Amino acid sequence: MKIVIIEDDPDAVENYRLLKKHHSVSIYTDAEGVITDLNEVVKKDIIILDIMMELADSMDPEEAKETGIALYQRIRAKNKKVPILVISARSRSELLQAFPKDTKLNIVEKPIDLETLRRSIAI
Repeated sequence: MKIVIIEDDPDAVENYRLLKKHHSVSIYTDAEGVITDLNEVVKKDIIILDIMMELADSMDPEEAKETGIALYQRIRAKNKKVPILVISARSRSELLQAFPKDTKLNIVEKPIDLETLRRSIAI
């Protein structure tokens, strides 16, 4: 399976590296890289997205306001079918309020262990 992980927390990234034993894994630690590679990112089998990630300060001030929610929307605009697993320390109900009502989200709350992640990838 080809997996893209978008996560800016170094400890979480280290846990995700364990997936490389069984899968082809691309890890992005900043949103800027995701946007640059967006056409490739959306071709993967599944995307794991830290929804609270923000763009780097070095980007245009208007773009710097963009969060993981906007990344989710950019990914969805390019590929409506690729599964996106949303990872967040925020509660499920909080996250659902940030999206349009008809959005179907696959959410896993942090902290997340590797076994939970493996089960979630099988969506």
